[in-house]
Amino acid sequence: MNKNCAVCGQPAEPEPGFYYGAMYMSYGLCVAICGFNFILTEFILKLPEYSFLVVNTLILILLWPLVFRYARVLYIYLFIRYDPNAGKNQ
Repeated sequence: MNKNCAVCGQPAEPEPGFYYGAMYMSYGLCVAICGFNFILTEFILKLPEYSFLVVNTLILILLWPLVFRYARVLYIYLFIRYDPNAGKNQ
């Protein structure tokens, strides 16, 4: 991850330990994915009960890099607003 934004120069980590709160965003994203996987395997595909654990584990392992990145992005967007004109004045 870059230290600063390439456009406006905003630090990507405003303070030490800033992204500890992103763990909660990651948890929420994983719960949403698990809920979707449960509905998919149990009600739509009607697979056996144990298949949810296998499918869910595989999907979460494959999506972990995306979940990690988007949890951090969502968390920083809670505190720092994007200004598309910030870099144009420099």
